[in-house]
Amino acid sequence: MLGIVMAAASALIANSPAKIAPIYTHKPSEALSNSGTIEKVLSHNNFESYQHKSLTMKNCIVIAIKRNPALLANYNLIQQNEWNLISARRQWFPTLNLGSTIYGGQTSFQSLYKTNKTQAIYNSYQQSLPSLNLSWYFLNPTIQPNVDSKLALLRAQRFTYDYIARGLILQVQTAYINVQSSQELIKAYRDIYYNNKKQVDYLTAQLAKGMIDIGALEQSKTTMYQQLASLVQYQQQLVSQASTLAQLLGYIDNTIILASDPLNSKEQWLVSLEETIENARRSRE
Repeated sequence: MLGIVMAAASALIANSPAKIAPIYTHKPSEALSNSGTIEKVLSHNNFESYQHKSLTMKNCIVIAIKRNPALLANYNLIQQNEWNLISARRQWFPTLNLGSTIYGGQTSFQSLYKTNKTQAIYNSYQQSLPSLNLSWYFLNPTIQPNVDSKLALLRAQRFTYDYIARGLILQVQTAYINVQSSQELIKAYRDIYYNNKKQVDYLTAQLAKGMIDIGALEQSKTTMYQQLASLVQYQQQLVSQASTLAQLLGYIDNTIILASDPLNSKEQWLVSLEETIENARRSRE
């Protein structure tokens, strides 16, 4: 049984990303150095292949509102609709056009040739003069409907922006709490693993003195390697959750976001169920 568990733990470590490392450092004792691979996983204290940042939840929300691609794209649409509305309203204003007017004509004169015959010769000319045209449409039934249409589109786009922003804040908060939970879980499992490793060392010494049988030691080792396999899985889960949080914040490079705030319990929700439902109906989109 021990060999199967140890093989599974070694395979899980070998298949895990080589650069993934735990968040919390712990200086292992000399008795824990029986496996170089295990020690590398447990004692590595940085992310070699990731640029990691530790942020508070408030900072994450502020960065997400400024950098989230979906929110920025919607904001650009709002600006476009605002200019379209301005253009539609300017149709009520007078239009001043500056141009030029071309004037022309012909002149004629008679020429006497040696044959005592006369012939009329025509010479044309053109002249360009600047012109200024002012037009103002007081009654145009198509202008106001166009303005109303542009205004409705602008209001709808602003509403969509608010909807996306509120959804984004909820996603950031959820992702941040997931990162906090994984960090606390890794910290707890690391402490449990080291405590069990000390127990294995103690039982090994007891077995050498003939005070216990091999069964107790093997059972303790099985538990230790099961906890090691779970610890590696939680580290992989943390990297995935931290990457999701970084994407919500608009980071497109090899960056992960870690939580600097501790995972604390929040205040109890004191609003009744009926009032909660009513508030949700009034504020829903």
